Amino acid sequence: MTSKDPRTLALGAVIRDAAEDQGITLTDLAKQAGISRATLYNWTDGNSAPTLVGLTRVADVLRIEPSELLHRGEDRARGSQRQV
Repeated sequence: MTSKDPRTLALGAVIRDAAEDQGITLTDLAKQAGISRATLYNWTDGNSAPTLVGLTRVADVLRIEPSELLHRGEDRARGSQRQV
């Protein structure tokens, strides 16, 4: 069994939390970003990392710079690695 990359898990959690903070469901976020719901769920579950295009589309809907999502994800990943 392979473990999930902590950075991928953290970025997915950041996307999920940002959507929740703005009152946007993941289904609505996927629709508005023009990506499939399955793709977005794979990202937020840490099963795969978003492409640059996908991350940009999600960030646009959330009105957050893509770099901000990445920085938040890196910060969260560092925090989770320290707890191990």
